[in-house]
Amino acid sequence: MKKISFAVLSVLFGSSLYAVDYSSMTYEQLEALKGTIPVEQRNEFQEAMRNKKQNQNQINKEYRDDKKELKLQQKEERKDMKQLQKEEQRQLREEMKEQKQQFLQEYKKQNEGGQRKGMM
Repeated sequence: MKKISFAVLSVLFGSSLYAVDYSSMTYEQLEALKGTIPVEQRNEFQEAMRNKKQNQNQINKEYRDDKKELKLQQKEERKDMKQLQKEEQRQLREEMKEQKQQFLQEYKKQNEGGQRKGMM
């Protein structure tokens, strides 16, 4: 009887002495341990897995949200750049129009006054 109770006590003590802290393990480490967990530690293991999955899901969600926001910012920047390009093009057209008008006015003045080379 002493041997049986000693064996039972040593098994109980042994399992509590070698308890593993699953919460400090990475998700990959926990995945590798699947199927090898003693029955007494399964609840702790499952809780640690659940927490790691929730944490990983939260990280993934934050990553997706950040990526989405970055895309929106890039889209807004492209839109602003297009608007700037349009304004610059409009301004260049206006400047060219003004230069053309000035040139035509000077040309008319030269023709009217006979100041153009070769005219006498």
